[in-house]
Amino acid sequence: MNSKSFFLVATALLGASWAQKVTLPAPDSSGWMKLFRGDNASDFYIANNGNTPPAKAQTAFPNSTYSISGDTIKVTGSPAGQVYFKIPFSHYRVRYQMRFPGNVGNCGMLIHVQADDAPTSGFPRAVESQGDPTQGMGQLWPIGDVWVTVKAHMVSGRMQYSPNDPEVDYGGKDWNSRVVVGVNGWGQPNYNSLANAHGGWVTQEARVYGSDSVVHLVEDTVRIKYRNPRVSSGGTPNNVTKYLKKGLISWQSEGTPVWYRHLEIMLLPGDSLYQETTSLGFHRGQMITPKQDGKRLHYHDGVLLLNAAGAGSAYDALGTRKVLRGAGLLEKP
Repeated sequence: MNSKSFFLVATALLGASWAQKVTLPAPDSSGWMKLFRGDNASDFYIANNGNTPPAKAQTAFPNSTYSISGDTIKVTGSPAGQVYFKIPFSHYRVRYQMRFPGNVGNCGMLIHVQADDAPTSGFPRAVESQGDPTQGMGQLWPIGDVWVTVKAHMVSGRMQYSPNDPEVDYGGKDWNSRVVVGVNGWGQPNYNSLANAHGGWVTQEARVYGSDSVVHLVEDTVRIKYRNPRVSSGGTPNNVTKYLKKGLISWQSEGTPVWYRHLEIMLLPGDSLYQETTSLGFHRGQMITPKQDGKRLHYHDGVLLLNAAGAGSAYDALGTRKVLRGAGLLEKP
């Protein structure tokens, strides 16, 4: 192996529409990677809501709806649609900060987006972690004919998560009955209190473990947990055609100006990219940390490449083994 350069090669099976060149930065000491850094707009695309699958409706980012200011994406709210990161993930933590430059309103993050599937009422097949404070930040919207299994009961005509409740199947019966409110109830947590305490920004996160389980958090507090997201048509949870094990991540434009920043991801065991980065001798719970700045993971046509050109023998052939986080943080909540 040339001491001046080497490549860590990993494979990931993607649909043809997703096989595009994407650059992933080296993770920080805690394992987080910045998805949007201000200078990597080509790693994202825009698709407006409509009857065409997002993968076929994609246009270049930024545009007049989604503009860039540093590592902040400023969204006008019109037309409705999403800005998508181009490659899918299955097991990960994703977090971002949001703020409203004016009045609060609709926004949020979609996960497990099935970009090649037909939309429903204009929205892509996915699950949404709500951003709208008037509904409840972190609440769940299974979009389209998607169902989930969740611990919840009916409160004032809406299903509300409660960790001590028995599980129910809920979701794609019809458009109006699909929302599952977070543990705090409708319209909670209070956006103004959180924003005032954090300089105007509120942090939202999702912890995703394939189709096994998903957790939505707002400012590090769990708002809802659910499992088994799946596609089931005909108004029933049992006519399953596929489970949502993997998909794209996107951020919404839905009628209200909103800003998103600090879009970050941490890959977890179970994700194909995480597994490949550990396949050359690194153990689960560890991550490759370059000793020199500027090293990048490159994702191109289904292949992940770690370009360490110029690292030389100081890089110890593969990189420094650095243990992530304390015990238990990689475990499912």
